[in-house]
Amino acid sequence: MIKNNWFFAAFLFVACYAFYGFWFDACVPELNGFVEAKDEVVCSIDSVMDGSYQNYINDYWNDNFPGRKMLIRFRNQMLYSLCSEAPNTNVIIGEDKYLFGTQYVGHETQIIPPEPEEYFLELGEKLERLERLLEDNEKELYIFITPSKAYFLNDKISGIYKIIERLEKKDISNYERLVNELQNRNLNYFDSINYIENNKEKYMSPVFYKSGIHWSCVWGESSAAEFLKYMKDIGKYDLDEIQVTEKEVFECIYPNSDYYDSLNLCFPPDEKWYRTDISIVEDGNDKPNVFYRGGSFMGQSINMLIQNNVFSKNIHFENNFCYTDNYRDVQYLSSFTAYDELNLDKLVGQSDILILEVNDAAISDMSWGFVDYLLDHVEYLDKIY
Repeated sequence: MIKNNWFFAAFLFVACYAFYGFWFDACVPELNGFVEAKDEVVCSIDSVMDGSYQNYINDYWNDNFPGRKMLIRFRNQMLYSLCSEAPNTNVIIGEDKYLFGTQYVGHETQIIPPEPEEYFLELGEKLERLERLLEDNEKELYIFITPSKAYFLNDKISGIYKIIERLEKKDISNYERLVNELQNRNLNYFDSINYIENNKEKYMSPVFYKSGIHWSCVWGESSAAEFLKYMKDIGKYDLDEIQVTEKEVFECIYPNSDYYDSLNLCFPPDEKWYRTDISIVEDGNDKPNVFYRGGSFMGQSINMLIQNNVFSKNIHFENNFCYTDNYRDVQYLSSFTAYDELNLDKLVGQSDILILEVNDAAISDMSWGFVDYLLDHVEYLDKIY
């Protein structure tokens, strides 16, 4: 009798979940990620007869039934905690629950093969040509290399990826080839990977948190401060000098746990978190205009230079977002390469310094055709006062 009652109670608990599930949803955060928008289907004889209205109602219920958020988070937490399986296919769970992006692991293990030498010879020639054109217009060009989590935490990559790496990784990496090409052509670049490797004892903060894919703000901003010194030493502008100090905090600062957040789990990540304190230790005499073109790793690094007024007019062109006026204005492009949607004649023309950020895992498509676009529109490089 007792067994039957327990079974009946459990059945009612599950069967009636939709009537009380909204209480659970009110207690958990919104889910991260995107939901594909579905066109509304109006109820009519035709839509009922062909089944499109019933399909619409079914899809709407699946996406909005009460308690859905809680069930998804509970399921994902079970997969993560008990099975060490990521519910998000873009995330790989490594040793000790370190999270990696599939693209980054692919490049590090050479599951995604490195680019041939011809690619780097052509890239080097284009960068050299762009530098000459900028110099003719009294502008400076710098390349800022940013790291990959899979590079610094290779020992935390596990499973089939390590087996493939042992079998397949034979070629020189994209990163090594890029640095060699920049050195051979005497182009101005700052290698944050090399900087971090030579200064590992400088900070307590990890270079990458277990739960995030982007580098920590401590190491990103420290690299940016060293990059600023490099520009001041070899360039023509007397720029500020910045000091970065770290401070332990008790809350995660975005985007340190961005990959963990994308898994939609029940519990927050448990790590030691750090933030930075920025101070200007020496004021420079110049405030040149700057143009950044790169990816999201600029968000924890050289964006700090703009925020601390190192430059005058500034453009931060990240992926398909173009920020201007100290991040007060933003323009969204339809794609990474929709350059015609921006007034680049003005934005590049008014800039004194062009900085191209390239991540270790994005070298195979550096700047998403931006160098080619400028070389096809050399008139945009004219200096505008």
